[in-house]
Amino acid sequence: MEFSHVSVLLHETVDGAFTDPKGVYADLTTGGGGHSLELAKRLDGGRLICFDQDREALEAAGERLKGYPVTFVRSNFSEIKSVLAELGVNALDGIIADLGVSSHQLDTAERGFSFHNDAPLDMRMSGEGLSARDVVNEYGEEEIARILFDYGEEKFGNRIARGIVNARLTAP
Repeated sequence: MEFSHVSVLLHETVDGAFTDPKGVYADLTTGGGGHSLELAKRLDGGRLICFDQDREALEAAGERLKGYPVTFVRSNFSEIKSVLAELGVNALDGIIADLGVSSHQLDTAERGFSFHNDAPLDMRMSGEGLSARDVVNEYGEEEIARILFDYGEEKFGNRIARGIVNARLTAP
C-alpha cells in the first residue's frame, strides 16, 4: 500500500522520547510508521505500541514495521488508558504524538479532507461515524455554528453556518 508521509523532526522527536532500549513506548499517531520505525530500530528487548484510528495508516505501518516488537492498536489515542490496561502495560518509558492530519490523508481524494480534490466531503480519520458531508447537509444552522466555534475557533461561525444552510436550498 502506498502511504506517503515524511516524518518531520524525526531524529529530534525520537531522541527526546527514547530513554531505554528495553523500555515500553507508544506512538499515539502512528500514521505510516516513520517515527515508529526509528524508535523500533533502537529497541533491544523493548516494546512499541502503535495507535492509529486510520485503518490504511496501520496497514502501511504494519508492512513497514514487520519483524519489530510492535503491537498495533486501531483506536484513538484517547483510549490509551484502557488499551494499556488490556495489554497489561502499567507504565510507558516514552510517548510520541504527531498530532494533526497527515499529508497522505490530505492528498488522497477519497478521504475528503481537502477542497483541492473533486471528491465527496468526508474528513473522518477512522472512516466511521458521520462524515463532514452528512454534517453540512443534515445539521441545523445552530449546530453547525456551534461546531465551527467549538472545534474551529471560527469567529464567523454563525455567518458561515447560515451560508451553508442557505446553499442547501439551491444545491444538495
